[in-house]
Amino acid sequence: MTLMRQIYQVKNRQVTLTLPKDFSAQRVEVTVTPVEEEKDVQGGKTAVMHSFLSLGTSQFIAEQLRTYKKTCARIQEDHTDDSPRIAGLFTGLIHISDDFDDPLPDEYLFRGEGTDEYCMTIPQ
Repeated sequence: MTLMRQIYQVKNRQVTLTLPKDFSAQRVEVTVTPVEEEKDVQGGKTAVMHSFLSLGTSQFIAEQLRTYKKTCARIQEDHTDDSPRIAGLFTGLIHISDDFDDPLPDEYLFRGEGTDEYCMTIPQ
């Protein structure tokens, strides 16, 4: 799967997307979120990317270290903030527990006045 991240200027509450020539999908899902301006620090790489590139790795296991080095190399090659996202780039750096998708215990759920049994907001 190829993910794209592009930042567009909003004009009259409208955005026009231009897809790459090799984009072949017939349907897409579009999610719109406001962009907080990040200061470009060097060669199109933001402070967040520089922070990742300088992580301390002394606590990494061998697989994590290999993945981290591979990921850093990919980022340093030609990645800028406008480059398409690479799905699975961080695979091997983190571990998702087997119970990640399990329902939370009741004591962790917030059930305020305006929520139902699924903790969803009840329309007024």
